[in-house]
Amino acid sequence: MARLSIKQKRGALNIHDIKRKAVPILKKAGVTHSSVFGSVARGEAKISSDIDMLIDFDRKMTLLDLVGLEQELESALGREVDIVTRRSLYQPLKRRIDKEEIFIM
Repeated sequence: MARLSIKQKRGALNIHDIKRKAVPILKKAGVTHSSVFGSVARGEAKISSDIDMLIDFDRKMTLLDLVGLEQELESALGREVDIVTRRSLYQPLKRRIDKEEIFIM
């Protein structure tokens, strides 16, 4: 049986759905840029895959702010969400993300 990506499975999340559900939450939190990367961006995600998000923001965010944002996104998207900030990226990972990221906002 072939694996179905999030984009291929009928009724499952795709990039459009992620944007529609995530952008209002991200804007409310002061996020100025967001993109997805990883298996979702590469079209390799399974139904159980998490959503990897890269964010930038216009204000200082505490760890509690980031955890709260992550939880709010998980609730809206119905998937585990992993958030990373551009400033916190390890350089080799940053290069990989730069190649595959898909802009959300």
